[in-house]
Amino acid sequence: MPDVTAFDGAAVELTDGRRIEPDLVITATGYRPRFEFLAPGLLDADEAGRPDLHLHTFARKNPTLAVIGLVQPDSGVFPLVHWQSVATARWLRLRLSDPAKAAAVQQKESAKPLASWSKRRVVKTERHWFEVDHIDYLRSLESLLNEMEPAS
Repeated sequence: MPDVTAFDGAAVELTDGRRIEPDLVITATGYRPRFEFLAPGLLDADEAGRPDLHLHTFARKNPTLAVIGLVQPDSGVFPLVHWQSVATARWLRLRLSDPAKAAAVQQKESAKPLASWSKRRVVKTERHWFEVDHIDYLRSLESLLNEMEPAS
């Protein structure tokens, strides 16, 4: 598909002039953690442009907005991306099936600081914004998954 030039409710306008209503829009930012295609307030980015995302995935102030793959682990990224996707799907399902529980989970999780899932000490540069220790990160994702739907 051509690039998206504008969003209008469920519809998107494409660079070739067509207007469609896709089931899903996936965007890619390349190697720089930039989100120029989103209004700055949606990710509550700081003055340097770093988005405030719980677990580098969930927009704290916009609970239906999630970013998958924005992590730089000390291991391979694919297992983390898998579990981010599972958590996002479970989160969206919980918002539909039990909005009160979803609101409680979101309030609790949004209060957690970055240090709760990333204890790595790194150089304070843009390149290191999303560094995580994969074990701590996976444990935090597991905790969130259990919070939303405990294992039986």
